[in-house]
Amino acid sequence: MEIFSYKRIILMSAIFLFNFGVVFYSNADFVPPAGGNPLPHITIISPESALVGGGGFILIVEGTGFVNGSVVNWNGSPRAAATNFISPTKLKVQYISYADIESMGRYLITVSNPAPGGGTSNSREFIVKSGATITSISPTSSSFGGPDMDIVVNGYNFLPTSKVWIEALSGTAPIETIFISENKVQVKITHEYLSTNSGERMVFVGTPYSSDVFDFEKSNKKAFTINPNLSLKPFIDKISPSSILPSCSIEDFTDDGNPQFIIGVYGANFGSNDQVEFGGDNMTTQYTDSEGMEFEVPESIIQNPATISVKVKRGGDLSSNAKAFTVENNVVPSITAMSPSSTPLNPKEGTLEITVVGDNFSNYALLVNDIDSDAITFRYEPEFPICNGWGKLVTLIRRRLLTVGEHQIYVSNPEPGGGNSNVMKFTVTEDGDAVINQMHTACTTNNKCVIINEPGSNMCTSNNDCLLPGNPPGTLATDTPKTSLMDFLQSSLASLLGASFLLKDILKKFIG
Repeated sequence: MEIFSYKRIILMSAIFLFNFGVVFYSNADFVPPAGGNPLPHITIISPESALVGGGGFILIVEGTGFVNGSVVNWNGSPRAAATNFISPTKLKVQYISYADIESMGRYLITVSNPAPGGGTSNSREFIVKSGATITSISPTSSSFGGPDMDIVVNGYNFLPTSKVWIEALSGTAPIETIFISENKVQVKITHEYLSTNSGERMVFVGTPYSSDVFDFEKSNKKAFTINPNLSLKPFIDKISPSSILPSCSIEDFTDDGNPQFIIGVYGANFGSNDQVEFGGDNMTTQYTDSEGMEFEVPESIIQNPATISVKVKRGGDLSSNAKAFTVENNVVPSITAMSPSSTPLNPKEGTLEITVVGDNFSNYALLVNDIDSDAITFRYEPEFPICNGWGKLVTLIRRRLLTVGEHQIYVSNPEPGGGNSNVMKFTVTEDGDAVINQMHTACTTNNKCVIINEPGSNMCTSNNDCLLPGNPPGTLATDTPKTSLMDFLQSSLASLLGASFLLKDILKKFIG
């Protein structure tokens, strides 16, 4: 008897293939792949930029999903004739012409695959630049308070649309520019600018890509120096901070441990011997440079609402302009959530921790309750300076002082101003059936209970067990039956055996 006859081989192969199909389709969520061409995706283009008015070049596009018939688009214009298919991950555009890069701008590169399927890829940006570069400026300096003056900027690749930009205390801005040639542009610096700026200011050329004045190519920078003129008054542009709340904590401390508050003064034409005047009093001043200095204010001076004048003094009548520093009133706080919102009466030992979150909590805010008058308030993140902003406060209450019923929790900001927040109700129950937290609960993928500061349904019991959605009330996530590997194998084996016997009988009749 022939053991491996062709009939037996055919029979065994057919049974194997049939059983594989039964198992695959019976025990897997199989979705056949969609027909047609893939959707292309671009990862790299090379080169990524070119100089305006330059010569033609070859563009390489790399990515995935390219087919024979893919077309590269230059800013929406198909380049079908010039597109060469290299591989499923690379295309070559044989020639990008001079006409494509005769204007500065940002051009989008995409790839389109034909139907069936196919579609247009993501885009990559190709930038056509001017290549503007500064080699020198003349002159390179002036004195504070000087008259109007011209500055010539030398370099190459300047365009008629190029603008000279210069840094200023009020921010970097373009100056009216005279285009002389691709190698030279000229600007006028005004007396007003020279009277409100000092120190080193950086100059560069910006050439716009579009009509948006802030969408431009930036050249290299050159320094223009405005030297102090101590025979003229100093100028204050701003102070920082310019206000404080009376209950804000002082972040810095002197060497002897006394609190102090630092204010920065920024402007022009400051001298090393200048002194800051704060509300008429001369302050200890730290000179930084001709554009900045700092001074310290004792905490005792800023505990009451007031508007205080800040000046820089230099001898007789050479005091600067004044800037106002404001000590503001505290505002009324508000609570948005509290956790927990209830507790059982027992146990009677230890402490109960209550947390609230909300807005406008000052650094000296108190979390007040009507249970324990000696409860201490803790800021959730004491190292993070919060002053009348979003905050989180914690208090510890002695459990032996709890009584059954509803209690009041609120936040109080101190005077001046300040006040009490909205009141949250805290319930002490007798039998331990705590009510649902106001901060709501949710379950993680590992069936762990977490508290979230969002409205919604609670997914946890008071014992921190996760409830399973869509099941009878009270069903816990830990009660959910799970399909084991043994269940899967037993189901697959049953399918195999049944199908094998059926197919064997059919093939015997067909083969003989």
